[in-house]
Amino acid sequence: MVVMFRDEKSPFSDAYLGRLASWLVDDLQLGQRQTTDYLAVSFSALDLMGHDFGTDTGEVEDMLIRLDDTIGALLAHLDARVGRDNYVVALTADHGAAPTPEQSGGGHIASEDIQQLVEQELTTLWGPPAQPPYVTWVSSGSIYFGRGIYDRLRQDRAAMQAVLRTLLAVPGMLRVVRSDEIDGGGDDVMRAAAAGLVPGRTADLLLVPRRHWVIELRAENEATSHGTFYDYDRRVPILLRGHRVREDRYSERVTPADIAPTLAYLAGVTLSKADGRVLSEAIR
Repeated sequence: MVVMFRDEKSPFSDAYLGRLASWLVDDLQLGQRQTTDYLAVSFSALDLMGHDFGTDTGEVEDMLIRLDDTIGALLAHLDARVGRDNYVVALTADHGAAPTPEQSGGGHIASEDIQQLVEQELTTLWGPPAQPPYVTWVSSGSIYFGRGIYDRLRQDRAAMQAVLRTLLAVPGMLRVVRSDEIDGGGDDVMRAAAAGLVPGRTADLLLVPRRHWVIELRAENEATSHGTFYDYDRRVPILLRGHRVREDRYSERVTPADIAPTLAYLAGVTLSKADGRVLSEAIR
């Protein structure tokens, strides 16, 4: 049995979700039958709080304290109902976050400004678009052009260079990655871009801000954000506890993508394809 739920931008608190998870354990008898069950919970209120207030704030500290209590209560419930060594729990995060930019020597780059700058540049070069706009969307460092516009840019080298110069002149901008130049090699930025490349869906241009700068919609009015290759975005906790997990602290390089193959291995399931690896050093 697989039970998954998340609370991204929902009215439910993390404490409510913790109680709901405990109720599901009881009602569905998870882990109490001769089978393997899977329960996934996303405590996402912290994500919203971090965006709104910043990572190093009293609001986030208070939420972390409360979340620690919520997770502790859920684990205590599992210990009582299932047995401490009869289940495996994995805890991680999907991303980190930048320290509040203005407090770290950085700043905010508004996606709306980026869209306006590129639109004006192309209008100057090509004239008003036949089917406006040239730029359909800019968000989280991703620029999407209208249908056929990026292909036209690729064929017009002068226009492409003009757009790139305009973007790189924005305060806080470090680099612009063209989607048609992404491959599996190169530096950390290119490798990260290649890991998320989905032909036909990946943005036409990817924007890389300088350290401690974030790119976001001004309309969101957030204290901070994430989505870069910097350590504060990439470093997240990975904790395992329970059946066959060896208690220790490990220095090997790991990623949240390693959790799925590790849990599958412990459940006796073979994955035909996995992005991560089995964390065999943590298994007894």
